[in-house]
Amino acid sequence: MPNDFEQPHIDDKKALQNFLLDIDCLNDLEPWTNRFNLFDILKISNTEIRHSNMIAWLLDPKENHGLDVSVLKGFMESLDFSTTNIQDVSLIKYNHFKVYREWKNIDLLLISDTDKIVICIENKIFSGEHDNQLNRYLDTICNHYPNYNHLFVYLTPNGDTPSDSENWQNFAYTELIQIIETAMSQNITDYIYNYMHSIHNDFSFNTKKMFQNISSFHHKKHE
Repeated sequence: MPNDFEQPHIDDKKALQNFLLDIDCLNDLEPWTNRFNLFDILKISNTEIRHSNMIAWLLDPKENHGLDVSVLKGFMESLDFSTTNIQDVSLIKYNHFKVYREWKNIDLLLISDTDKIVICIENKIFSGEHDNQLNRYLDTICNHYPNYNHLFVYLTPNGDTPSDSENWQNFAYTELIQIIETAMSQNITDYIYNYMHSIHNDFSFNTKKMFQNISSFHHKKHE
């Protein structure tokens, strides 16, 4: 995996040094730094299976996350339906969807018998395609659900292009995070907060932005 760590500018280094020497600044941030992250503690933030389980939970409108159909609706509204017979996504009955894990080795499968829709999601974090799996999953879905509308989604941290880009559409974790953030209410649970924080740390870490935020925080305090 390439090393994208950015070397801080000399001004950023000075800002970080000032920040670390400013005990009052650290005290102000103590409530934030002391907030534990369940996913980091359990060492599962980089585990593909755990991410798939969490995503399945969030996409399932029948689960107890308190978000109803919001995440599923936001996700589906972000997909390209041009290859299907679906004319108006807003008419889809989202609460009729069922979410399955590892059916026929498929990471996530969303099925609506009401609207005749099947969405197959292949989740890849730090591994690539193997054993012609995308073609195999496509054939499996087409054979088992011949009269349904099919959508095939290749989910990766950076929205990588799948080998079969004609049938599979790419989707990035950054897009998924935006959907979850939009779906969340003010009373977000620590569990969902932990998950989003883990994704930001693992897939969207930007050291330059971190140094800019530290510098801004320090300057504002001493204005």
